[in-house]
Amino acid sequence: MASIPCMQRLFSMFPPGMAGVGLLILRVCSAAVLFVDGTAHPPEGKSIRILLLFAIMSGTLCIGLFTPYVAGIGCLIELAAIWEDDAQVVLHFIVTALTLAAVGMLGPGAYSLDAHLFGRKLISFSAGRKAADR
Repeated sequence: MASIPCMQRLFSMFPPGMAGVGLLILRVCSAAVLFVDGTAHPPEGKSIRILLLFAIMSGTLCIGLFTPYVAGIGCLIELAAIWEDDAQVVLHFIVTALTLAAVGMLGPGAYSLDAHLFGRKLISFSAGRKAADR
């Protein structure tokens, strides 16, 4: 696919099976926590654009689209939230940031749009063709 050729370099593999299911669960849980953190306060305190940003980021994490980029941005947002909120929830933000960092480093797994769009492809050539047919 010619759209974003550098995406393949971010992942060493897209594991299927139980490892892929584990990455899917990790992505969905991270997206849920990111969404809750972004929408936890009343809407009058935040603009609709910020709420929409958190919704889009959570949705792309759930479906596994541009996973390392979205997880990295989410990690930075969670780390920035440490300085904005009170000290009682610092551990929550740190754990969420570390979870998002892990998702960004591990990749989306086989059950994601990233794997479908940017994963390794198997190309097979027909061995039955003769030289005269070419």
